[in-house]
Amino acid sequence: MRHVIVLARTRGPGDPECRPADGYDFVAPLRSDGRLDVAATQDVGLAVRRLSPDHPARYGHLVRGPDGSGGTAWRPVYVGAAEPATARLRLDDRPLVEGETVFVRDAASHECGTYRVARVRESRPSDPVPRSSSLDEEIAR
Repeated sequence: MRHVIVLARTRGPGDPECRPADGYDFVAPLRSDGRLDVAATQDVGLAVRRLSPDHPARYGHLVRGPDGSGGTAWRPVYVGAAEPATARLRLDDRPLVEGETVFVRDAASHECGTYRVARVRESRPSDPVPRSSSLDEEIAR
């Protein structure tokens, strides 16, 4: 079943600021234990919206690959981006349930940000990979 997952920046090691307006929203299939259903992502894709108080929202999808430290991570690929995103989201190694933390590593600077799963809810029927406007609508529901 597909879910809308909202991540908000929070305090973490080496990151004393809590910035809830800095985050990610994405639509993904979750297993009954709250973990990402990686096998199902091949069928539906992962639409993502990047939120930042300093920049307009960016839209795209997440691509799974190596994280640079021997594990796997998800890299955002944004529509119309002049340069590739350097963020790597560690989504495979923990349940995506409200209150859980997700680590986002910047592959260029090697800095790690801490994000809290702020909200998870069942998605409504829509395209397998929503476009930017339909992702806005799906997240708002």
